[in-house]
Amino acid sequence: MKVIGPYSLIFLEHAGATMKALQIPQQECDDVVAFVLSLKEDFVEA
Repeated sequence: MKVIGPYSLIFLEHAGATMKALQIPQQECDDVVAFVLSLKEDFVEA
């Protein structure tokens, strides 16, 4: 099952807000975003 493109952006927004609320350091947030984006072709449908 793949996610429709715009929903992947919503996921990243929510993940970012959650990490910010948990006071995760910026470098770790950047690493998570980079990892998720590296998988984009595997789970995002155009």
